[in-house]
Amino acid sequence: MDHHYPEPPDAESASVVATLTRELRSIITKDDPLEANSGTPIDRDPAKLLAMGEALCDSGDFRNALPIALHLLSRPNVEPRHAFLAASCLQRLGRPELAVGAFGFCTLLESDAPTPGPLFRAGECCAAIGRSQQAVEMLETAIEIARMDAQHAAIQSLAQAKLDAIRAVR
Repeated sequence: MDHHYPEPPDAESASVVATLTRELRSIITKDDPLEANSGTPIDRDPAKLLAMGEALCDSGDFRNALPIALHLLSRPNVEPRHAFLAASCLQRLGRPELAVGAFGFCTLLESDAPTPGPLFRAGECCAAIGRSQQAVEMLETAIEIARMDAQHAAIQSLAQAKLDAIRAVR
């Protein structure tokens, strides 16, 4: 790769990231995109790509996870976890203004069964870009959803603390 960041530790991840980064650059530069049947990641199992992206995020390698996440987000059968991965990468790379929309898309994809995580993270992003009222609304919704399921107690607590901090400065 031609960037100044370390490559992923395993060869398969490094190959996928390099291919997807080239694809993203071809969009920007209007070069010929790679063939769909040339063994590119489009042929790979989305679950495997998701696991690869999540593993990179778990190791703190958000820059290399982002091309995978954006690829998953652009596939026909996009899932909430794909949007969450992309949004998480953007947020951790210091781009909350881009992440907030992807977290919103994640919630939209969750349809009738939204989870509190994307709403909490979208609230964090809104707070980071100075949209306090939107942050309050998202955090309140995350708290309400989290109250319905004990497995979300940690998110409820984090969302409440963030909400209290926002209200303290208003």
